[in-house]
Formats: sequence, C-alpha cells, structure tokens
Amino acid sequence: MIILFPLALILAALMVSGLLFSRKQRGVDRRHFAAFVGFTAAVVAVTATTFELLVTDFYPHSMSRAWGEFLFATCIIVTFSIPITFLAGLLSRGTQRVALVSGGIVVALMYISGLVSHFGYWGFPRR
Repeated sequence: MIILFPLALILAALMVSGLLFSRKQRGVDRRHFAAFVGFTAAVVAVTATTFELLVTDFYPHSMSRAWGEFLFATCIIVTFSIPITFLAGLLSRGTQRVALVSGGIVVALMYISGLVSHFGYWGFPRR
C-alpha cells in the first residue's frame, strides 16, 4: 500500500492549508468553527492513516507487540477522526464543506483499503 503514500501526502498538504486558513476565521461564527474542528480532525486522521500504512508496509508479517499496540491506538484515533471530519464538513459552508466531505471520504477509503490489503492473498493459491 505504499502506492497510497503520495496520495496521503497531497491530502495532508491540502488539509493543513485548510487548517491554516480556517484558523484565522474560527471565531466568526459556528460554521467557520466547525470547519476549523473538521480540518483539525482531518489532519489527525490523515497523519494516523499514513503512519498505519507505512508501519504495516515495513512489517507485514513479523510485527512486535509495541508496533501492534501503536497500530491499535492509531486505528482508534482514525475511527473517531473520520466521522468528526465528515460531520464538520456537513456543518460548514462553501469550499470548506467540499474539502472536508471529500477529504473524509478519501481518508476513509484509504483506511479501508489499508485494512483489506492485509487479509491475505486474493487470487488463486500458489503451488
């Protein structure tokens, strides 16, 4: 799943730029504050998903207990960050709404594809 790493970097750059832009406007009204919270959760979700993809690519079969516990913690973080991002996207307005909703969907698909890729070989058994 190292193929998803460039996508994760591009998405992280977009979410960080959205976070920096929404940080200046977070006190205007509730919709701008929702966008700020959403971009914060999106940055956390993208970072945790990227760490998870990298760790599972480097240690596909023999993983220590510490790495397993680290992955469990990142899975919990991502599981809570993605719905927060999506919900904040629904509560915000304009281009921030589009960025948060689509970013939440892309991070969720990256997370699910990372999970599914470690279930084993999907083709015919090797002889």
